[in-house]
Amino acid sequence: MGYKLEDISQIDPASGYDYDCMCPWCQEEGRKFSDYKLSVSTTPGKRIFHCYRCNRSGTLNTLLRMFLPASEVFEMLKEDLTKEPEEYKQIVEPDLFNLDAISRPITKFHTEAIKYLSDRGISESVIGKYGLRLGEKFYSDRIVLPIFNDFGDCVYFTARDYLCREGQQKYLNPFGGNKGNVVWNLNNAREQDRLILTEGIFDGIAVGNISEATPIAGLGKSLSDTQIDLIANKKPCEVILCYDPDVSTKELNTQVKRLEAAGLYVSVMRITEGDPNECSLEHLSNAFKNRKTSFSLR
Repeated sequence: MGYKLEDISQIDPASGYDYDCMCPWCQEEGRKFSDYKLSVSTTPGKRIFHCYRCNRSGTLNTLLRMFLPASEVFEMLKEDLTKEPEEYKQIVEPDLFNLDAISRPITKFHTEAIKYLSDRGISESVIGKYGLRLGEKFYSDRIVLPIFNDFGDCVYFTARDYLCREGQQKYLNPFGGNKGNVVWNLNNAREQDRLILTEGIFDGIAVGNISEATPIAGLGKSLSDTQIDLIANKKPCEVILCYDPDVSTKELNTQVKRLEAAGLYVSVMRITEGDPNECSLEHLSNAFKNRKTSFSLR
């Protein structure tokens, strides 16, 4: 048994004690209870938390950063951690790519999110396949679309407003990180795979339904040198560009030449019904079957 606390702001990170607290996540969800289900350890070498009701867990620093002002976290941690001033900033900044800190799994109870995804042709199995999640805190009422590296670590994400609220940005990206250093779903590509490259993640999910080719997305029509290197390192047998129809032939040629300069064989799917995520499966399938080599664009 730990010391009972009503609020996590009463935690002393330097104490070395264990605490039993009210879980702030459970409280936010409006659950009525009087027992203490959040277990927090400040023991050196441990410093973790776990809620036995909602099953959230993580590091002590993450817990404090999520629910307390940065200035307050700074004061709580500075006596406990002998860091240089520049490193204090790193301590209090959000754990940007910790999915458990900014989102939760999508379940059948999240009816509005499920309906939004279903209307886009995204089934429960596809949600699981690509790790789509429901945003929390700053990303609430958004679908979180994570990007993983080959080790399964989340290295970037974007969050789509599924309520289509007036005055809200359609997509929110994390404050840190660089989308030019990542390629969505490339972690699922194997050597000699055929890859379909789209601009957006929802476009990639859509083209993933038409063939055994692995969909990937560059988060925009212009690839960085880093993204091209990442794709080339997978040694694909073919890279198929499936960009939005408003991308000009000149713009396509620019990307094709850069990919070919990296030693890649490139072809192009031209679509006319709309962006890939707006097209029918039949239209996408026909575009895939009738894709053109890069030379036909010149």
